[in-house]
Amino acid sequence: MPKDGPTGVYKSHRGVSGINSDKNFEKAVNDLREYAYKLQSRFHKPGFPIDEEFKSDGYTRCGHVVATCMDATYMVPDDFYDQEKAYRKDLDNLKDEMDEKEAKHKEWKMGNALR
Repeated sequence: MPKDGPTGVYKSHRGVSGINSDKNFEKAVNDLREYAYKLQSRFHKPGFPIDEEFKSDGYTRCGHVVATCMDATYMVPDDFYDQEKAYRKDLDNLKDEMDEKEAKHKEWKMGNALR
């Protein structure tokens, strides 16, 4: 048993920097996780009615990215970088789609307000 008890080993390997101590890797993981969190929070924006199917799909897709980032400690950095490209592209497409829906909704509201 380690000197600092049975939980000492666990504590030293938590977080992104536990096993993979590369600072660029840690930054890439945190940037992608933050981007996914911000996009996921837009699905709860008050006053923006979006259909439940799009909301559920987008929330799930963002959740997959967040889960991958949480498990990045146990990944080989090259594998993460390969997945990061695909995830970033998927999140960008989701963001563009959401921006388009938001613009349509804003136009609809403006059209109703001027009548």
